[in-house]
Amino acid sequence: MAALPQDPGDYCHEGSGSALPSKISHALRKSIYPQHPPRTGAKAALLRPEALAALSSQLTPSLERGYATAFPTEGHQLRRVNEVRPQREASRHQGVAYCTMPPPPRATTFVLATVTALLASAGCRSEPRVDQRMVRAKALTRASSWNDAASIWSDIYRDSGNANKRAGIEAARANLQAGRPGVARSRAAELERRWPDDPEIWELLGMTHERLQDTAAAREAYMQVLHLAPGRPYALARMGVLTGDTVSVAGAPDGTTSIAQLEALGALRSVDVESLFELGLRAAETGRLDQAVLALDAAIESGDLSLAQRVQAAAALSPDRRTIPWLRSVVLADPLHTRGLTLLGVAQLAAGFKAAAVTTLEEAASSDPSDPDAMRAYADALTQTGQAGRAAEILDRIAPEPGDGFAGDAADDAN
Repeated sequence: MAALPQDPGDYCHEGSGSALPSKISHALRKSIYPQHPPRTGAKAALLRPEALAALSSQLTPSLERGYATAFPTEGHQLRRVNEVRPQREASRHQGVAYCTMPPPPRATTFVLATVTALLASAGCRSEPRVDQRMVRAKALTRASSWNDAASIWSDIYRDSGNANKRAGIEAARANLQAGRPGVARSRAAELERRWPDDPEIWELLGMTHERLQDTAAAREAYMQVLHLAPGRPYALARMGVLTGDTVSVAGAPDGTTSIAQLEALGALRSVDVESLFELGLRAAETGRLDQAVLALDAAIESGDLSLAQRVQAAAALSPDRRTIPWLRSVVLADPLHTRGLTLLGVAQLAAGFKAAAVTTLEEAASSDPSDPDAMRAYADALTQTGQAGRAAEILDRIAPEPGDGFAGDAADDAN
């Protein structure tokens, strides 16, 4: 006999079971109601007599013969169930009349099991009951309410006997985001022992190691991720950050940078912004300017980098002309950003836009006359445009830096 679902509403959906007589499908959907109000949490269900009548009138005689075979001591109990005339009491819910006397349990079970089998053969699919805690946990995760999310995901994982892998992963991730990397690492390590071939778990373990500043363990975890899933973007990016942007994985030439591999996979822009930013800075430090531009440009295009980070990215590549669009966005947001104006003017000067550079650097010098970098850059632009006299005046106003020789020259002149 087919196993009964926990709730008939879980297995019969609108539009399904089209191969059955419509009267049966309609009767089945209308026939089963909770015996008690929902607040009681009762799971018992009753068949209304009129629904039983509709079902039995539509089912073939073989159903009754099958029932007699299954329960010979009860005979044709199904037919007698339809003759029961129980008293009714008005339901407090949606005006539905409930039976105060249920049909014999075995008859009810047989009817439900048989109709369940018929619905399954007609394409009506079975779905498990939705755990409302899961719904709430997902909502809290989307809202970044990490403490509450961690608590509920942990409860779901524990109640599953530690068998719900997704709940375990989300519990660890939520704890990490909530500022509990130690708890997150313990959970991730437990998950890794149960599912050692899951790259997502290894990646999560690497994240917890990084948060706890265990760089060696993080590298090992990310390397395991890349062994299991060579093209996984986040692990590839983090390995690049931790190894100076050079990482060898299966299928890639030795020494191939992670930026190059991500670009080849078309996955560069799927990497999180912070990793892209760090990768770009790493590449710039080692002189791989083209790859640095790829990573930093993707990070800046996301719109999630702060003004300070955009300026830092441009400074790492200065005076590369490719930083001009980045810096224009900075000064558009903050017209008096001295550092941004200075770097923009220097990039314009290097690109040959001398008139524009003079204008930009004059604005930089005016925004903060005490900034020696802005003043020197302005003087340099004036010199390159044939205004050496004005440049000398500006340089005279700059306080000499320790060790630049100006103080010594002044002393010699005094003698």
